[in-house]
Amino acid sequence: MDNTLLKRYDFLNRVYMKDRETNLFLKIFIIIVLIVMFLATGFKQIMEGKSVIIGILGFGGLSFYLVRHIIGLLKPDSGYKQVPVTVEFYSGKLILRYNNIDRQDRMGQRREEYTFFYSDLEGLDFSVPLQCLNIRGGPMLRVHFYDKSKDIERDYRTDQRYFQNLLYIPPENKDEFLKDIQQYSGINVRELH
Repeated sequence: MDNTLLKRYDFLNRVYMKDRETNLFLKIFIIIVLIVMFLATGFKQIMEGKSVIIGILGFGGLSFYLVRHIIGLLKPDSGYKQVPVTVEFYSGKLILRYNNIDRQDRMGQRREEYTFFYSDLEGLDFSVPLQCLNIRGGPMLRVHFYDKSKDIERDYRTDQRYFQNLLYIPPENKDEFLKDIQQYSGINVRELH
């Protein structure tokens, strides 16, 4: 197989990032503080001969709101993030490379390289509303962790978990990119509306 680079694209892709685990000790501490505040407010209201419900709804309700807001601030955002990707076309394969990505999983910055052999692909679907290409088929995955100087290689070509590989294509590159992937892979791109 010829390893000559035929074409290369650099753009931003959207990648799903999971939530980082919030510190469990901190959550438990905040919940205990909240319970103590509720109990102290209720006890104070009873000792003063006032209604417990008014005290809990007043001071306790405000405390609950503040603690809930603080817990919300401790939780990082999850969802899709835009990260730079390099897409390289070769005669028998397509490579997606993320050179500096942090998946918020405490493993740190890494380089991820997804190699798709055209012969292993089951299809290419392009969603027009989402401007997204679904590469149907599993990749060979190589990951290099910068902090740990560790390399991992996995073969997902027969694994159904990697059946969807999404590539969000910028509108200005769409026509040329779809033409190139059809030409190099020999697979027609099915447009979904």
